[in-house]
Amino acid sequence: MGQYLSTPSTEKHSEDGAGGIMEYGASAMQGWRLSMEDAHISNPSVADGRGVFAVFDGHGGAEVALFCEKHLTEELLNLAEYKEERFDAALTRVFHRMDEMILSPTYDKELEKLKKERPYGEKRVQNNDPPEDPPEADAEENDSSPKKADSDKAENSTGENNSEQDARGEEARNVRLQLEEGMQAYLQNLRDARSNAQANNNGQGTIILPYGRSEDDQKAAESNNEGGGQSNFPQNISFSYMLEEQQCNLPDHKITAGCTAVVALVVDREIIVANAGDSKAVLCRGGKAIGLSFEHKPFNDIEKRRIEAAGGFVSPAGRVNNNLNLSRSIGDLKYKGNKSIPPKDQMITSEPDICREKIEPEDEFMVIACDGVWDIMENQECVDFIRQRIGVPGKKLSEICEEIFTLCLAQDPKSTSGLGGDNMTAVIVRFKHE
Repeated sequence: MGQYLSTPSTEKHSEDGAGGIMEYGASAMQGWRLSMEDAHISNPSVADGRGVFAVFDGHGGAEVALFCEKHLTEELLNLAEYKEERFDAALTRVFHRMDEMILSPTYDKELEKLKKERPYGEKRVQNNDPPEDPPEADAEENDSSPKKADSDKAENSTGENNSEQDARGEEARNVRLQLEEGMQAYLQNLRDARSNAQANNNGQGTIILPYGRSEDDQKAAESNNEGGGQSNFPQNISFSYMLEEQQCNLPDHKITAGCTAVVALVVDREIIVANAGDSKAVLCRGGKAIGLSFEHKPFNDIEKRRIEAAGGFVSPAGRVNNNLNLSRSIGDLKYKGNKSIPPKDQMITSEPDICREKIEPEDEFMVIACDGVWDIMENQECVDFIRQRIGVPGKKLSEICEEIFTLCLAQDPKSTSGLGGDNMTAVIVRFKHE
């Protein structure tokens, strides 16, 4: 979840437009976060009445999200797959194309420049404006951002002052202490359970293994424990040992930032949505919310299997290699370096899921937003909120986005475990019917 500004930045940066069968409104708000890391695309007329709309939710820095905002549409239109009207393949290809471009030295200077850009004139922490600490009870971050070790490298490169870095270091120490206390209590419970099981079952109690032990290890341990012998579960296992068992040993990469991406291509009265991560697109059909995307989380079975096959692990807290709490994104190149497998099978992959939906006469609008919105609002709740306002004379679609942010913004994110404390970006696309 990270730290917060002492007061939220509630300035909204909004736009409205129209083209073809679509009109749109979009808005973005920094909120409580120390920086604005979202970006978006709103283009209803890319070619032949086709439109591209997207939200990119950045983490570890804004540069990858801003890079996608700048390059994705042009790259998409230039792909052979797009020109051949193989739109599913084109969207999939352009997600991986973003990774290829970010990795290329050709774009190093541009990415370095994007690290320093403040496209929305974001509010930054000053020496006399200390950031708020996160809730003590929340030892894990709630957003799609790297854990402390990764995010510090990205944020320090943007020139944070020493007081911020000191505060972050203190936060990390406090969180580690809380985790250690909790883990030691957990380990003691395991030892007590083992002792009780041995007493009640003549030494045949179940052996609970540290995370990461194989089935062969388990069989060997059970064999050693046959006949009432002493269990091999270590009596003095330390929290540091368990951390070592679940450490990320991947080499660092020059690009530490990443972003989730949800991209909607509107072609010939059809919506084709590609998404990687936990931002979402939702369609309003006759007042009913229709999901157009799938959230990708490390604990999903299909995601976990891919992560482990690529050499990674998912921590009990649902983090890839104990760092990222997302399983698909653009960027995050540290997790995409396994040369023996293709891009779609990497630990963190930019491979999107694709959803296609014909635009029916009862389809009113589509909303695309980052998880700063979806953490607070259910799909149907958001559709109802927009629907109540979309017919009000003179009300812009961007104003409705702004009102969504106002509703979702926490009074105090410390009291909500971070909910309502994230950056917020939304795009509403209204469909015209003859």
